[in-house]
Amino acid sequence: GTEPALFANRASLKSIFDDVIKESQYSKVPISMLPLNQNLVSVGSPEIPVTGMLSAGADFEKLSFAVKGGAKGTWKTNSDDAWIGGADLTVKPVVGLALSLSGLAAMNYGESAGSSNPLSAGAGIEYLIGFTDKVALKPFAGYDFKYDTVSEKSAWEAGGGVFLFWRGSEYKTTHPEIHQWNKKFPVGLSLSANTNQDQYTTVVFSLFEETSSEALVPNLGGFIEFEALNLGAVTGLDSAMGAAGQIEYLINKKVKPYLFGKYVQGYKAGKLTDTDTVTTRIGVELLPIKRFVADFRYERTDAFGKEKNLDNGTLTTTLKMKL
Repeated sequence: GTEPALFANRASLKSIFDDVIKESQYSKVPISMLPLNQNLVSVGSPEIPVTGMLSAGADFEKLSFAVKGGAKGTWKTNSDDAWIGGADLTVKPVVGLALSLSGLAAMNYGESAGSSNPLSAGAGIEYLIGFTDKVALKPFAGYDFKYDTVSEKSAWEAGGGVFLFWRGSEYKTTHPEIHQWNKKFPVGLSLSANTNQDQYTTVVFSLFEETSSEALVPNLGGFIEFEALNLGAVTGLDSAMGAAGQIEYLINKKVKPYLFGKYVQGYKAGKLTDTDTVTTRIGVELLPIKRFVADFRYERTDAFGKEKNLDNGTLTTTLKMKL
């Protein structure tokens, strides 16, 4: 993607937890567990600092477009006459199908020493296939390309995957372990991967089921998150993976026991630390009255490998009142 929004990214690594990943500091899991790079090809503000931007466009039922332009600095400081322009186009020829194109071109951004002058383009497709009024499948794919006219280097990214919804593609809810400030996300699952010109490949699988009588298995819910980055261990960096999951069951709408587990390989600056962590949690939530929750849990985080450390665990009681 581009900052500011002059170029809509088309080959992102996607997940039903996308909005949570953007605010991972508020996720207790957390999601993401590893330093995921959802955009292997991006054009950002360090490359193309933009002081002001103008845009115009239109949005119709089957067609939307926008043209955008910006300048470097102000009219007093932009001595290189550096400008950037971009355009986005989305076509929806049939219900559920969306085809997207984006482009960006910079002019005179490479005149200053150490700067770049990027050209970028992307294409994407997604198709929402409804099987019932609630069950839907949405495959997607995208491709991004970037070329720097100063360094004469190019980069590309290809990504794709699928979403599966069973409460409707628009239905969203929340879970306090996934996002403690009630950020909402879909009920369903997603599988996504992206790769670039160096064959740096990342895969993410996410699943969430709301614990209620409407669940696939009534009153049984929870979540799963699996992340694996740099699968081929290319560019001199290590591959790494992390997995987390929670299963919970609602009894008589008043009692909800749960079990959580997480395994993450130690990873820092692109290298394995040879110290992995395992977090386990078992607990029960009591819901005696509406908006009040009493949470009793035992939790421990153990480290294995180079810096082994076995945790004695912690017993915690939390009382929560939703206003």
